[in-house]
Amino acid sequence: MKQTKRLPPLLQLKLTVKNVRPEIWRKLLVSSDITLEKLHSILQTLMGWKSVHLYAFVINKKQYSPPNEVDDIGKKNLIQTKLSTILRKSSEPFTYEYDFGDGWEIEVHIEAKLDGLQQNQPAECTEGSRHGPVEDSGGSRGYMEMAKIYNNPQHKRYLEIQKFIGPDFNAENFDLETTNEMLRKIS
Repeated sequence: MKQTKRLPPLLQLKLTVKNVRPEIWRKLLVSSDITLEKLHSILQTLMGWKSVHLYAFVINKKQYSPPNEVDDIGKKNLIQTKLSTILRKSSEPFTYEYDFGDGWEIEVHIEAKLDGLQQNQPAECTEGSRHGPVEDSGGSRGYMEMAKIYNNPQHKRYLEIQKFIGPDFNAENFDLETTNEMLRKIS
């Protein structure tokens, strides 16, 4: 009798960008078998970032980051580390850190573990709020200031900020359909 392969459980995650008001957040379904490297790619896509800065995950007080020729002391390699392996020990929230200069932090909460469901793509965003923060905007404080200036054409820095962000930016806009199209492109 042929045994059917058991599917790894799906995780429902809630991702919240720390220190930004109003909140920027996403809900996401991913396989528990996903590597942290793949999760990094998914988070980059969800926020509209280009993956041009260093990053790390901080899980259970341990830092997981890509190999670094300069300083890998005390860090765990994340290339092949699976989320399921790490979460066997704890399902506490963890943090994704990106662009150590700007200091972006995304808190990741595991809201549910869903057994027996199959997913045809690496990740699916089920809902979210607000546009992802603009990369290289100076972290949460810089981004919130830029968004405020962008909405005030009378501000002396308005044209500079509009040129940096682009003419079609809307901090309140989150497009679920486009987000999932971009997630489907992640191999």
